[in-house]
Order: sequence, then C-alpha cells, then structure tokens
Amino acid sequence: MSAINADAEFLVRAAERIDRLVSLDVPARGVIHQLYEWASGRAKEPLCLRAARLLVERVGEGDVVFIATGWPDRPHITPLIAETDGPPGAAVLARALLVGLKAVPVVLIEPSLIPGMTRVLEATGLRGLTPEEAKAAMLSSAPIRAGAVIGFPVDREEAKARALAAFMHRSLIMGACRRVVGFFEKPAQGDPLRRFSVAEMV
Repeated sequence: MSAINADAEFLVRAAERIDRLVSLDVPARGVIHQLYEWASGRAKEPLCLRAARLLVERVGEGDVVFIATGWPDRPHITPLIAETDGPPGAAVLARALLVGLKAVPVVLIEPSLIPGMTRVLEATGLRGLTPEEAKAAMLSSAPIRAGAVIGFPVDREEAKARALAAFMHRSLIMGACRRVVGFFEKPAQGDPLRRFSVAEMV
C-alpha cells in the first residue's frame, strides 16, 4: 500500500469515528440515526470528511467565512443565555478555518448573545476583534489569531436587507471574498423546529 493510499484510508477511518461520536443519540430522541443514515447515504463518505473536503475546495487564504449560530435559551429569564452546543461548535470551526486554511472567521449571532459568543471564541485561542481588525490581523507581518463576532438582526425584513448587503457589497469587510456560510442550529424560516446545519453550505 502506498503512503498516499494509507493516508487516505487513515482519514476515512478517523472521519468514521468522529461521525459515530457526534451522532450518538445522547437524549434518546430516536431521530439522529435516521438523519445520519440519510445524509451519509447522499454523501457516500463520512459526513465530517465531506464537510472538510468542501471547505478545502472552497476556502482560500484570506477568504472570509460567515458562521451563523446562536439560539436564545430561556429568553423569559434573560436574553443573554444561548443554547450550549451551537456556539462552541461555531468557535471550534472558526479556529480550524483560521489555523488550517488561513481564512478569516466571522460569527453572526443575535445581538444580545455577542458578549457570550466572544468569550467562547476567545476560549479557543482566537482574539475577538471587529471584522476589519480580524482581516488586518491576518495580513499583519506579525499575525494575530483572530476572528469576529457581529450581531445579526432578528427582524425578518431587516435581516434580509443585512444579508443582501453582506453578500453584495464588498466594502462590508474590506473587500473580502465570502465563499462559505455555515449554520449551527439556526431555526429555518417558516419552521421553528427545523434547524440548519453546517452541511448547508453555499
């Protein structure tokens, strides 16, 4: 077996183990295995490996990647509490994109959740800066590992206008190229029970 084939086989085995870990039905809802079987059947390879391939294909050095997360949890108590798996997952992906692909991660989240998300991002070793500063940090002669956390409107029409501006106007983030958008448990329009996943990339 060649070294290349051995490396490819190792990646597949590692990805299969990661997939098994993240698809454990811890709360015993009886749904995740059905979703996983359907999705992996379409991908024809471990899902995390498929996601990694898409990112490597679509993201280049200096590209900006938008990562949407945040889901207010118990807003009747305080709007400052977010659900607990989406933001950490977004932060880990942000770090991987910066370290592995030299991309600039920009996390989009409800305005009330910015402080908490910034703390989560910084727990991964990234500095929480503005988008412009994060871009400059990447291009600096003494680079700083940084990402950005910015608020995104919760009002539907305002959010549509902001999204259009983000994708159409290069002046928004220093002429950055936006190649990928990843979603971590964001409710889909029209169905609060359906959630986007990171597999829904554009």
